[in-house]
Amino acid sequence: MFRLRRAMAPSAPKILRLCGAAVLVLGLIGAAAIYVTAGDDPDSAIGYEVVNGVVSPVASGESKRYRHDLERYGGKMAVVTDEFATWFSTLWHGKSLAVTVALISVVLSAAVFLLAHHLVTDQMPDDDRN
Repeated sequence: MFRLRRAMAPSAPKILRLCGAAVLVLGLIGAAAIYVTAGDDPDSAIGYEVVNGVVSPVASGESKRYRHDLERYGGKMAVVTDEFATWFSTLWHGKSLAVTVALISVVLSAAVFLLAHHLVTDQMPDDDRN
């Protein structure tokens, strides 16, 4: 088995930079693949409304009756919580999933790059730091 000498072995910051680049590239490629292959979100309409000749679907959470009943039984906080849960669930479907994956990969790779940078500055002698 081939063993690297200590002088030839890559340093931890270099390995972290490579991992950060891999996370970024693979995450963005995955996000692009999801965006290209994802269709529009499925239609979860319970009905349709016509406003000025334009037909638009009405989802179950958007109806006035649903919101009225929700506020009546759970208060305003139940309405806010339902709106947040609905928004959060839309992040994991269709083209929004691609944007979410891209954002997570950018943030994660930035954290890895930042960790590598801190390891480099910690390893430098005090005289070489700027």
